[in-house]
Amino acid sequence: MWGGATYEQRLENGNWQPWVKLLKTGQQSTLADYGITDGASKTDLQTAVNNLVAGAPGALNTLQELAAALGNDQNFAATITNQLAGKASKATTLAGYGIGDAQTKTQSDARYFQRIARFTSNGQFTVPDGVTRIYVSGCGGGGGGGGSGASSASVMAAGGGGGAGNNVMRQDYPVRPGQVLNIVIGGGGSGGLGGPKNGATGSAGISGTNGGTTAIAEIGLSLAGGNGGGAGNTNGIWANGASPGNGGPGMAPGTIGWSGPTTNMCYPGGLGGNSPFGGGGSTVGWYWAGGVSQTGAGFGSGGGGGFAGSDGGGIAGANGAPGVIFIEW
Repeated sequence: MWGGATYEQRLENGNWQPWVKLLKTGQQSTLADYGITDGASKTDLQTAVNNLVAGAPGALNTLQELAAALGNDQNFAATITNQLAGKASKATTLAGYGIGDAQTKTQSDARYFQRIARFTSNGQFTVPDGVTRIYVSGCGGGGGGGGSGASSASVMAAGGGGGAGNNVMRQDYPVRPGQVLNIVIGGGGSGGLGGPKNGATGSAGISGTNGGTTAIAEIGLSLAGGNGGGAGNTNGIWANGASPGNGGPGMAPGTIGWSGPTTNMCYPGGLGGNSPFGGGGSTVGWYWAGGVSQTGAGFGSGGGGGFAGSDGGGIAGANGAPGVIFIEW
């Protein structure tokens, strides 16, 4: 009952006593006296979860005993026991429930933009959910430029430019969600070395190497690299201007390396073939105490051929540009 402003409680003997009096006789005066303690910490909660999982075998034994007492009813013994066993088999970490780490930088190296992925080196592309068609652009590597021959007593010969790699532009391919595509990027061809000094006789340079093939085998895509440029050769009565490197199917070749008498001081090497993804490497048109040919720009373009100078040794051709793949969806 309520007695004015005094709170009272009925005791076992039927009498009413004010709560103030109860507190004076040793009754609970704090929340802790009633078993109410601080909230559990994260560590406490983790420990409780671990103990719960660790206790699963005991729970299973108890259920089996209960099932036996119920006459081994199959609906209970099999269904309930198996359900709990499935729960207990899970790992005690988030990884046990399929929750892994965030994607690493290496895994994300495809550089996803607005539904576009770019690959400049070998990698993998996983088709996103709901995507059944992709659009691919790319090219093979450009060929390297050829080296020039060393000048002889009377003639010089420059190297030819490397050809551009084959390409494709927004070609569509059917795919399925979750499909993994293995991307192979063709490297640029290496420029050939210039011919060594050989006095009045002269010597031949070395041709540039071909660019590498860019491919995605799962969709049947293969883009050949451009051919390397030919080498200049002065080892003879007549100087042989280097042949250009052919481009991939339908792509621009490099240009020829020039040749002629040493009285002109210098002959330019061939230009690298142009790619839709970058211009071919240039060459030096005039030589006096130094200078180098230029590598292919961007992706898939050919390297410039080595120029021919009258100071003796041949000049190396430049490298072709590597291939690339763009995937849109």
